[in-house]
Amino acid sequence: MEVSGNEIIVKFKNAAARTLPETFTGSDVVQLELSNSLVRLNKRFRVRNVKPLFKNFKAHRERLKALLKKDKALLTKREKRILQRLKRVPENATVPALDRIYKLQFALAPHEPIEEVLAAYNNDPGIEYAELNYIVSICKNPDDPLYPLQWPLNNTGQDYPASGHYNLPPGTPDCDIDAPEAWDIHTTSSEVIVAVVDTGVDYNHRDLQANFWVNSGEIPDNGVDDDGNEYIDDIYGYDFINDNGDPLDDHGHGTHCSGTIAARGDNGLDIAGVCPSWLSQAETGWNARIMALKFLNADGEGYTSDAVTAIY
Repeated sequence: MEVSGNEIIVKFKNAAARTLPETFTGSDVVQLELSNSLVRLNKRFRVRNVKPLFKNFKAHRERLKALLKKDKALLTKREKRILQRLKRVPENATVPALDRIYKLQFALAPHEPIEEVLAAYNNDPGIEYAELNYIVSICKNPDDPLYPLQWPLNNTGQDYPASGHYNLPPGTPDCDIDAPEAWDIHTTSSEVIVAVVDTGVDYNHRDLQANFWVNSGEIPDNGVDDDGNEYIDDIYGYDFINDNGDPLDDHGHGTHCSGTIAARGDNGLDIAGVCPSWLSQAETGWNARIMALKFLNADGEGYTSDAVTAIY
């Protein structure tokens, strides 16, 4: 698996982490008041940037605590959903100290392997753990011409156009997820928001554009963080690769996944998603909405650190 050649992810021990402000931008590493051993390591490997993976973690925790005490009659729909999710947390569960996890970036020479840096930080008493910043990528389908006919590998239950050719049988009937039966019981709701953490999404796609989550607290294209969530112009989601509010898909994988999830149904176009917006039910809002969180680039590759930030 490929890794970044000049970055690692570390979790500082509590004593070291207390000297790292959550709002630290990484622009002036020498100002950090770390232990002598960590200072030596930072100088030895020429640390150029230090960035928290979970921004303002403590502030978010305080907001949750305040929410638990808020008058139930004053709760918004979003706040009610958050409180409902909190009920899933096991009693007496320990909250992990995510505020101590940082990404370190180095100015390494070509002959300096990142594995040497990793080992040095893992051996420092001020570090709880250090790990490589892995490059993840989308899964690849083989380009063999008969792969679409290999229903044992990828059986959608459809009657293949090429059935009868090559003496191969079609897919086994009803070897599927029973979507029509599920839709008879329940479709979905516009209250359901699905975050697609991928290559972005084509929000102009004719079969998806009606099904996008829209950030009502943000004014489009004014260059201002109107809703105060630290992301500017995040109307449909966010691009964590280029650090901007335009998560437009330049690969295709994220759009494909979004179509599987929530392509509009019964509109005579393309496909129907698992949680579609039915044309006949458009007024009732029976549709899941897609939030585009882009961390994979045009080659379908991205760093685990960006994935973590996107999910957080």
